[in-house]
Amino acid sequence: MDKRIYFLINQELNKRNLKRFSYLALKRKGWKVSFFNFFYKPNKKSLRLETYVKKNIFSIMKVFFSIHKNTFYCDITQRTFYEILLQFLLKFKNCKRFTINVGNIPSVPKSGGVTFSKFLKKILHVFLLPKAEIAFASGSIGRLKEKEQKSKKIIDCHNLDYDFYLKNKKNLKKNIITYIDQDFGNSIDFKMENIFFQEIEKFNLKIENFLKKMNKIQEVIVAGNPRRKVKKKLFRTKTVYGKINLLIKKSSLIITHNSTAAQLAVLYKKPLLYIYTNETKKIDSLHLSSKSFAKELGLKLHNIKKINDKQIIKYMKKRINSKKYTSYIKKYIKTSKSSLVKSNIIIENEITKYIE
Repeated sequence: MDKRIYFLINQELNKRNLKRFSYLALKRKGWKVSFFNFFYKPNKKSLRLETYVKKNIFSIMKVFFSIHKNTFYCDITQRTFYEILLQFLLKFKNCKRFTINVGNIPSVPKSGGVTFSKFLKKILHVFLLPKAEIAFASGSIGRLKEKEQKSKKIIDCHNLDYDFYLKNKKNLKKNIITYIDQDFGNSIDFKMENIFFQEIEKFNLKIENFLKKMNKIQEVIVAGNPRRKVKKKLFRTKTVYGKINLLIKKSSLIITHNSTAAQLAVLYKKPLLYIYTNETKKIDSLHLSSKSFAKELGLKLHNIKKINDKQIIKYMKKRINSKKYTSYIKKYIKTSKSSLVKSNIIIENEITKYIE
């Protein structure tokens, strides 16, 4: 096999993702690593090792002819039509597929019955998408999905939040309340779903007033979203960037909408408060996702307009539902079988073992 690996992705390629994909480790071992990114932005410059892929047949064929025969590629795409088409074509070059499925979260209830688009997507998955030689999965849900996809070899892994947890599992003195910022005004998830949050100013003002009220009970710190281009103070409240693991460890309560970073609170056995506003309720995907997260942990989703001081204090003192928290970890974060090392090391070791 040619010593090359291609990553097919549909997300912004940054330092965090390069680390996730073991880019430097593979490069040190002499592998030539390239990225083909379906998250195309007309005005954004690609990195030297990255090629943007437009969703048309010409762009797909251009990528197909640039990929070498007898190589490996990692599928971290949304598995849309053109993404599946490229992978189907790569079979004719004897290219082997592996997947990294470590970002599982509670699913949103599906609306409606079987539509033509859903039926077509199922057909594409069954007949065109090649089976993975190796699939890295987190939790029992991830393993089940890979079994349904008939992946040839499934490796128990864990998600990125568990990597943070592994560094230091010790809790700290509870002296703050943490609000997890999700930068809804510039959300990548919203952009991918073609959602424009028109009432962002109203939302920001309501969160500002809510946090001001919370500050009277205990100091509130905003865990600023690391994807924000401008690292500024948010909601007129003390804001810290790049230290969400530490903030959650020090928290007596974590407030969130549907952030996956709240999984750290689950690992540290911290009380969680899931909230919404009248503005976020209008965004179905967000509101339903928040509901699913809360339900999975045995919690309710609260409108901040109806939360009073007594309820906040009660939430801070409330004992977590240990059964639900433990169940969540096993289903979505890690199984008992996954190694107690960073996920990128598990991935790197298994890939090099297979391809060398």
